[in-house]
Amino acid sequence: MNWPWDNEKDDERFAETLNDGVSALSDRATLIRFLALSGGVVVLIWIAVLFAPTDVRSAFATIHGLNNKMSVAILAIVFGLGMWLTYCFFRLKFPTIEETDLESDVLGSYAYQASSNRRWLVWLFSAVGGIVNLLAMAVVTIALSGSTE
Repeated sequence: MNWPWDNEKDDERFAETLNDGVSALSDRATLIRFLALSGGVVVLIWIAVLFAPTDVRSAFATIHGLNNKMSVAILAIVFGLGMWLTYCFFRLKFPTIEETDLESDVLGSYAYQASSNRRWLVWLFSAVGGIVNLLAMAVVTIALSGSTE
C-alpha cells in the first residue's frame, strides 16, 4: 500500500524547502520582514479571536463538519505561524545558530556539539511557542464564546 506520507521524494523536497527558508533567515533584513509578516498574521488572528470569538468558533465548527482535513490544516497553520514567530525571535537573539561549520581546532567538536544543543533547544522552544499560541487561542475562543457545545 502506498501511503501519502511514505513518499521519500516529497520528504526530500519539503526538507530542502525548509532548509532554504531557514537559510534565508540568516539575512537580517529578510528576518525582520518575516518577523513582521508572521507577527502581523498572528496579531490579526488574535484580533479575530478576541473580538469575534463566537464567529471564529462557529466558522471552525462549520469547517470541521464539512472537511476534517481542512480543520486540521487550519490548526497546523496557526501552530506553524506561532512556531515561526518564536523561531524568528530566537534568530534575532542567536543570528548564527544555524551555521554548522566545523572548526579545525582542538575544541572544534565541542563547539559544534554546544551549537547543536543550542540549535535543538531553539527549535524545541519554537515548537512550544507554536503549541502555546494554538492552545491559548483555543482556550480564549472557548472561554469568550460562552458555551462548550
